[in-house]
Amino acid sequence: MIRSMQQHKHACSMLIRHASTISIPNFIRAKELGKLVKKNTTAIAKAFCTRNNRKFYFQHEGESYKFDRAKDIVLPYAAVETWMKSALKGKTAIHDLVEPDLLQPSPPHDDHDILPASTSTDTPLSYTRNPVIAVMGHINHGKTSLLDTLRGSHVARGEVESITQTINVCESAITPSMDATFLDTPGHFHFTRMRNNAAGLADMVLLLVSLEEGSLMQTEESIGAIEELGLPVIVCLNKSDLAAENVAALTADLRLYNALEHAPMLPITALDRSSLIP
Repeated sequence: MIRSMQQHKHACSMLIRHASTISIPNFIRAKELGKLVKKNTTAIAKAFCTRNNRKFYFQHEGESYKFDRAKDIVLPYAAVETWMKSALKGKTAIHDLVEPDLLQPSPPHDDHDILPASTSTDTPLSYTRNPVIAVMGHINHGKTSLLDTLRGSHVARGEVESITQTINVCESAITPSMDATFLDTPGHFHFTRMRNNAAGLADMVLLLVSLEEGSLMQTEESIGAIEELGLPVIVCLNKSDLAAENVAALTADLRLYNALEHAPMLPITALDRSSLIP
């Protein structure tokens, strides 16, 4: 009887503890946080942001972030955790790691899937994933057009003033047996941080340089990120249908950068699939 009461007390304690914790991912939208803590989006926006000229401004770790609408606000886990400690009594944020820990093997489905004891520690576990390739370069040098051609899409047509303003993520086959995840980065000078973030996630870089214009500001910025991170790179000399006579001169110019000294340089026409796939 006493043991049963103790078990019941423990179960109630676990339920209370579970009810007082809220799982928060690395980043969460204000609307989703409101649902979790039973507050509307406007209340969440007021708690984290100041408003000026109909824009929402969020300060975090010395940086300022601007959002056009309350529903666009994205909050990092650290800020949410601090706010919940001070504003929500009895509620605690716990970090929900959205991405699984690849160092931990999946549990076996049945007895036949269990590895022999002799191999459990001696044989290292290995996992495979698609390579991540950041597509970088100056504005209008053909990054989005290249990916449209590879995957048969029309993303470039729908972009405002033909300018990429976000990181577009897509997959495309690079061999008959392997796909790659491409990060299409914006080339406008305002998006430096976005480009650097993409490079930091990538396994390699596909650098596009227009044969008509040559190496420009964001080309040099991209090369700097490649050199700093030590990433392998393939250079695509785009618009060879319009300025093929510039291939030798541009190649020589790009070889002057340490990061591109030994990089493959391929003349291509991003709009022509036949120039991309043999």
